[in-house]
Amino acid sequence: MKQFGYRRITKYLKEDYGIVYNAKKVLRIMKENNIQAEYVKRMRRKILIKGIVYDEPPKNNSC
Repeated sequence: MKQFGYRRITKYLKEDYGIVYNAKKVLRIMKENNIQAEYVKRMRRKILIKGIVYDEPPKNNSC
């Protein structure tokens, strides 16, 4: 449950348990209890073209 933010928890409370809480209230409760989502940093693929490193491939408009 570490990767669940307040929006996702609010959604699951409503869908699974039928409990309707405002997202702001869920966030406030999480802050009071020091519960914080653990965000995973996504890795970007780097591409090497002719000695230049690009985060994304360059756009080719010749098509």
